[in-house]
Amino acid sequence: MLSDIRERGLGEWLGLDRQSVGTALRLALAAIVSLSIAAMLHIENAYWAAMPTWVLLQATRGQFIERGVFRIFGTMLGAAVGFGLILLPVDPLVQCALLALWIAFCASLVQILRGMHSYWALMAGMTAPIVLVPSAMALDEPLHIAFARVECTLIGVIVVALVSGLSTPVAPREAFYRRVRLLCADAVSYAEHMVRGGAGSEAQERRILTEMSEIDQAARPVLAGSLEGYRRLRHIDTLITASLGVMAAAQALRVRSGVENPEVARLAERMQRFSATLRAEEHTHHLFDEESIGTIPGPGRRLERALADLDSARLALAGLMDNGGADIARPSVSIRPDRDWPLAIRAGAATGALTLVVLAIGIMLDEPMLTFGMLGMCIYAMLLSSMPVPQQIAPKLIGGAAIGVAVATVYRLTIAPHATTPFLLVASIAPFLVVGGFVRASRRTGFQGVEANMSFLMASQAGTGAAPVAAVFATSLSLLGAATLVSLVYMLLPRRADRDAARISAAIRRDLERMAAGPGDVAAAQWHARTSRRTLRLMLHLARAGKLGDSAPSGLLGALNLGHAVAAMQDIAADPMTDRTTRQNIWEALETLRSLDGDPRRTAESMMKWSAQSTEPLASLFAEISAALLRAEPLLTAR
Repeated sequence: MLSDIRERGLGEWLGLDRQSVGTALRLALAAIVSLSIAAMLHIENAYWAAMPTWVLLQATRGQFIERGVFRIFGTMLGAAVGFGLILLPVDPLVQCALLALWIAFCASLVQILRGMHSYWALMAGMTAPIVLVPSAMALDEPLHIAFARVECTLIGVIVVALVSGLSTPVAPREAFYRRVRLLCADAVSYAEHMVRGGAGSEAQERRILTEMSEIDQAARPVLAGSLEGYRRLRHIDTLITASLGVMAAAQALRVRSGVENPEVARLAERMQRFSATLRAEEHTHHLFDEESIGTIPGPGRRLERALADLDSARLALAGLMDNGGADIARPSVSIRPDRDWPLAIRAGAATGALTLVVLAIGIMLDEPMLTFGMLGMCIYAMLLSSMPVPQQIAPKLIGGAAIGVAVATVYRLTIAPHATTPFLLVASIAPFLVVGGFVRASRRTGFQGVEANMSFLMASQAGTGAAPVAAVFATSLSLLGAATLVSLVYMLLPRRADRDAARISAAIRRDLERMAAGPGDVAAAQWHARTSRRTLRLMLHLARAGKLGDSAPSGLLGALNLGHAVAAMQDIAADPMTDRTTRQNIWEALETLRSLDGDPRRTAESMMKWSAQSTEPLASLFAEISAALLRAEPLLTAR
């Protein structure tokens, strides 16, 4: 270790640089000032005022502002629910059952709400047990102590905002917008290559789709705290959706029209200029619009319409940046909001069940010393449930909690009995807060620092005076036991991102089968919007599972094209001018598409036979479906 320190330097080994040292000092100052204000106001359990300091540290000012606002809102909402449950004239077991339902509801909301907006649900789920559990355990803890904890939260948020708010950097939004434009340029270049007859690269397709998913996830945190940024968000969504449409339609057009078509060649030239314009950040006039859509049938019109959406959103984003006044017409396809309901239901059910069991056992044992363990179970269960891959965070949670609890036990046994005045209280705990600031700001121990500081403050019971040794160890061990138990549950029953990815693949396959089952059941625009969102979510789950290499399923664009082709066939069948034979051929083809998890390659061969026996436009449509099936095969057969 000493040789490593000498080689790398103490600062780098500790994960600290000039900026993080400044952050650490500001965190310590905010925690000390918050504690001092609460102590001077003689608010009971004043140590709660220092807690917001450790969790409000954010990378950008916008995230900091939103997190602070949502922390206040979530705390007040959770406290109101807790007070309401206390006032219900029912048995404590019933109160705890209702609390578990509330925690389950909040855990589900965390998975549904996007960006910083999920933080209020997290805080609401954490605050309610802080208010209710001590009362349910029949402790001599009146309601004014619960009110005091809400007051401490408000003090902490306000102090942190004053101390650290202005020093938190502004989000690099311009760099983010440039990243979005370069992604769109890559998508157009990929499409141009396909239109010109290129074979296309699965690795390039996967890279672009992965980048889309990352940008989609990063958009709300980067734009947080800015009304102008949120106005631009819909344009970014349109750029992502349209880019997906451009790539998919180009694949289909390559099969449908061929490169010898002069209209296709001219379109490829325009796409090349468009890609160069996106890379050069030239905010020129429209290069594509509805009036410029040519005579290329089928996927060609879809490609030009997607390019028009992309062009309009590009100009709108530039106009908003330049003068705040540009806007666009409604795009032909709008992306669906990200709502992963199955994951939300599982997260809520697991968190609610875990807390219900623990609370019920605690109530039946009727042991006041278990109160902190019960609180810890509720808080840690909510915290880990909110994480994308909780089993990866769980070991860090145990480590941070163990350090915090151990230090708090020493403090409570040796120093706390002498902290009999507000001044002595602050003076006794300030050195620990300074060290905690450096642990929190370090790149090596950031998350463990949060848990160590929070666990230290909770277990220290700073300001409550001396306590029997048995009570000190019981409180500390129950809190550490709660962190360990919850972490072990998530480590032994991990959240499987690869299973979530397989579930989304199956959902796309079921949507295709439903489209084939009935005419007009799902419109083409609705299909594109839904599948675009699922594509982005699928790539996100694959990234979390570490499966974005060669093993990641390809065929996502093929699945998009397959849905559009099915919708086009249904439109032809619904046309009164379509003859009976053609309509019958379409229904037979759709019948074969109602079970896509069997042998897509054999189905593709059947489509090519129908293509050879049919006239236009059905012949080209069957060929397009055949090609889409072959490209979508990895997705359709994924398990």
